[in-house]
Amino acid sequence: MSLNKLLDDNSKYRNSECSWNKNWDNPERCPSANKYRDTLNEFTKNALNDSLKDTERKYIPLYESRIKNMDNKTIYPLQNYDFDYKTAAKLKYNPYSMGITNAPTMDTLITAPLKFANFGKALINDKFPSSDMYAGVSDIIQEDTKRVELSNKTQVLSSELPYPSFRKDYPECLFPTTGEHSSSYFIRTGSCPTKIKTKKKCSDMGFSWIPNTNDTGELDKHVKQKDYDESTGLKIRDHRDDGSCFKPRFSYIDNSSKGFLGKNGMVPSVLNDILNLSPDKLMSVLSGQTIDGSGQLPCVEDFVSNNNDRNNIPKVNWFALLPIISIISGVLLIKMFINKK
Repeated sequence: MSLNKLLDDNSKYRNSECSWNKNWDNPERCPSANKYRDTLNEFTKNALNDSLKDTERKYIPLYESRIKNMDNKTIYPLQNYDFDYKTAAKLKYNPYSMGITNAPTMDTLITAPLKFANFGKALINDKFPSSDMYAGVSDIIQEDTKRVELSNKTQVLSSELPYPSFRKDYPECLFPTTGEHSSSYFIRTGSCPTKIKTKKKCSDMGFSWIPNTNDTGELDKHVKQKDYDESTGLKIRDHRDDGSCFKPRFSYIDNSSKGFLGKNGMVPSVLNDILNLSPDKLMSVLSGQTIDGSGQLPCVEDFVSNNNDRNNIPKVNWFALLPIISIISGVLLIKMFINKK
């Protein structure tokens, strides 16, 4: 969100409030609008300064460590993991964005309490992050150019999936990362064995090939198996390299607002998070179970061979079935004829 847009909108509001026709019968409207402008200037100044400090102290070193450690291979998407709740709430729920003014009018006296009720909705009812939010956009002040640049670089890092078929295994429709799930993410928590037999195919799919080793960690040549019988020359098995292919295993952390009693605001969500720290739920998470949408995901085997399996299904010879179908149809017609008599 742009702070300059807030200032531009307020400039239009002030010009309107300071017009001659509005101050003819209420001369306090222009001075009130000037005070409103001053408080808005102070708000935007403090918000930008806070963002600049966070960028220098936190986000620049964090990005450098991400590059060094290749965190984009273990966390996806990175911008969701870094979602800035403080800045996002500050931009969405400040009185200037919500249209609350200090205009000394009867209309303000009537509508202001209704607008203040939106704060109550955010605390009790409305989900945060909300459906219109995007990590790296809704939680960033656009005037903080360094932070915007870091966000763009982080999104480029996250554009590369942990492995090519990642979103096929865990589609957005089942594991969302936008809108209400703008702070939800995947994090690597282990590996899954696969049925892939060659190092090349394993590498092409973005997985890790682990060679067979002995107790000393050296390559174990004694476990090497042969593809052909040396005496007969007959094929014993399909070719496979000596080793095993492992696929990264991830957990999905669902940070969307989940309250209770039908209330999904900030306060119920925090209370729900505290309840999720109970010993029985912690043990469930540690044992690999899913709690409120978060937990370790099951290993998904590669289904590329499904087409080959379909080709191996025997085809039905419908011409061979025609005599049987004709006999059954004839019997049914005879029965219908007898029943009519």
